[in-house]
Amino acid sequence: MNPKPLSYVDFEILNNPTLLMGGNIAIYGAGERGTRISGLLNNTKLNVVSLTDIDPNKWGRRINHTVVLAPADMRDALLAANGKRYVISCIENTDECYEFLSALFYGEDIGFISYWGIDMCLYMHRERLFHNALAASLQFERDAALDFIIYTRGEVLNRVESVLKRTNEIWIYQPGKVGSTSLSRMLNASGTPYLKIHSLLSSEYRFLGELYPIWNQTAGTLQNGRIKLISLVRNPLARDYSAFWEVFVCGTQRRRYIPFLSANLQEMYDSFVDIIVNQDKKYEDAHIAVWREEFNWFDEEFKECFDLDIYQQPFDQEKGYTIIHNEYVDLFLMKLEKLDSVLPALNSFIGGNIHLNPQKAYSASSKIYSMAYRAFHQKVKLKKTYVDHYFSGNKKVDHFYTKEEQEKFLDEWKDNIELV
Repeated sequence: MNPKPLSYVDFEILNNPTLLMGGNIAIYGAGERGTRISGLLNNTKLNVVSLTDIDPNKWGRRINHTVVLAPADMRDALLAANGKRYVISCIENTDECYEFLSALFYGEDIGFISYWGIDMCLYMHRERLFHNALAASLQFERDAALDFIIYTRGEVLNRVESVLKRTNEIWIYQPGKVGSTSLSRMLNASGTPYLKIHSLLSSEYRFLGELYPIWNQTAGTLQNGRIKLISLVRNPLARDYSAFWEVFVCGTQRRRYIPFLSANLQEMYDSFVDIIVNQDKKYEDAHIAVWREEFNWFDEEFKECFDLDIYQQPFDQEKGYTIIHNEYVDLFLMKLEKLDSVLPALNSFIGGNIHLNPQKAYSASSKIYSMAYRAFHQKVKLKKTYVDHYFSGNKKVDHFYTKEEQEKFLDEWKDNIELV
């Protein structure tokens, strides 16, 4: 008999945080995430019953005033408590944790909360849940700001160093969230040096003020001499959805979108796609990164940096790729959906002596928000005007994708598209 699954309650607590009040909480995972969440919960009105980890070397240790227990002891402690009971996953693979805890609590009425769910809940409802709402707000903002600064500076400086040393012969230069991780994993496995980058155009929200001159000088260095570039496009509905989770629900990005944050994810998604479709620039004045439509990205980046108009170049829709040469670059441009079939041509473009094998990317299915990602995918509604923007006479989409491919994309999302 299969274990009775735990009740997945991320969205419930996000919309109604009072569900947690008066309840009992166990935390699974005593690593960095578990330590952070247990520390936050110690300053709330919520009751943490136990903290556990599968590593026996951690059993008996005290973290944030809570002793780490073995999983079986954590189960006993939580079941002995009266009232509603919840367990929070604080490990990397949420799906794996859900299966394990469903077996551990077989037959019991337990609510399952992911790390993403509790983090979003505490952030969105900090004034209601924390003893000192002001202190909690300041702490969240400090953490988010620090994470963002460390992430951004690290990314930029690593790229600067690579460009100046000219040690990378292959550049993956593409819009965000088009599946470049699969490609970079293949290059890693083959030992091929490369650098992955989303933009050569500087902007304050991306590079921070003090890095302006450094990056502008570096980008100019990159443009001197021939470069091999690899770029990708992707089904825009899937790409936008993936981008939404990147910019709204990840800690390093979330603080940049405070004006749009809401417990209602549908409203947040509507705001996000509206920015993409309408390219509303007013938010740039507030240093909010305006996420760019992937097809406009090619105009903005390639035209500006390499005097290359992608849409004036032929693209083989059936093969799924094209190779373009001009006085600055050699470009291999492909559709993510054709990645496996274009590998021989890509191998030849790179050098012909590299054995590329498909590598599964670190996809949303293995991330801390995996369950929320799938659950929201089932219920999110796409406005017809948004869908028509891509699939009703969009010449740039038509440049890459056949009508049959576009119909397939629409069929994959048919249950999500509003009829009017």
